[in-house]
Amino acid sequence: MKRYSSNYAYTNHNFVVQNLVACRTENEYLQANCILKNIIQRGKPTLMSQYLQSICGKVHTQEVFRKPYVLIDQKKLKWVATIKGDADNNYFPAKVFLEERIREDLPAFDFIQQLIIPEISINQITQLDDMQFQHQYVDFFLPQANLVIEIDGQQHKQQQHRIADSIRDEHLAQANILTVRIDTRDFEERNEVYGEKLNQIRARLEKYERILSLYKANAKKDISEIPEEVVLSKLLPTAILRFQVLILELLENNYISLNDAEWKIEIKNHDITGFEKYAIEDLFEWFSYLLKLQKIPFKEPKYTICPVTKFTTQKAIKIDFSLFQRWTDAFNLDKDVLFVRTDYQDLFFNYKTKKTERINYFKLATANPYT
Repeated sequence: MKRYSSNYAYTNHNFVVQNLVACRTENEYLQANCILKNIIQRGKPTLMSQYLQSICGKVHTQEVFRKPYVLIDQKKLKWVATIKGDADNNYFPAKVFLEERIREDLPAFDFIQQLIIPEISINQITQLDDMQFQHQYVDFFLPQANLVIEIDGQQHKQQQHRIADSIRDEHLAQANILTVRIDTRDFEERNEVYGEKLNQIRARLEKYERILSLYKANAKKDISEIPEEVVLSKLLPTAILRFQVLILELLENNYISLNDAEWKIEIKNHDITGFEKYAIEDLFEWFSYLLKLQKIPFKEPKYTICPVTKFTTQKAIKIDFSLFQRWTDAFNLDKDVLFVRTDYQDLFFNYKTKKTERINYFKLATANPYT
């Protein structure tokens, strides 16, 4: 899974592409590809090109541009195999907590089910490369509330290499992260202790109500109910940027080439639609200028974008695209499909400048106007 941080709008700027096989291919277009990727990922957000502004409008000059818009889906996420438990006895209390108990016991906050990351490493939470906590995972992490929830007593946790819970909790507390531990016995009995744990979780969620209220409001909206100005200033630019980054990755890793006669792309869109043409046409315009500076001939490949509800068996780049959904482990069920999803953590910047060999630009004019 590859992570990215960039945007043309104030929405969640971190996103991922799953099932992308990285295998950089050296060719005459690689330098321009790296430059273009650096240009469009230079900020969160960054300004759109003149071409894209002609489509979406000069949104960066509008008041709505400065207002953040959070992305969250209405549907509940489904995890296939990541959430651990006792497989021999078919006992998965953590999975039950995520998929059932949050809705039943924390109904005012049922939407957080879509924001919770299961089985995430402690180092990934803290963004520290601490050898002591290497290969140490927590059951659930809610980034928007700096909250870890552990379902204790599960068989998979009885491991010798596991660091003592108190040490883990203190380490997380130093990063302002609260850990709430629920024993499986209390979980099953739904006793007084279980109620106290729920109160701890509820109090933490209320403390972070300012940000969580934005997600709660948007979790109840279908895309058809979202105002057009929000679609044009928030959703469409975000989708265009993510699709552009994906196309540049496909070019860099030889899924497609600028020498191809035609690109065939099947795409399953779960929310916003109609952004693909704008994304590709804008990239072609950028390439025309960048390659001209290098004296490299450029002929735009033809492209066919086929919206689908079910992928066909035809040879094509297959993309499952959603702004509102976050990633799960479902990508493992179909390795031939590229999944583009919003990431869970927003505070960290997943960007590195793309580099290749130094470009020796050709002079556009040889005469010196001052002699």
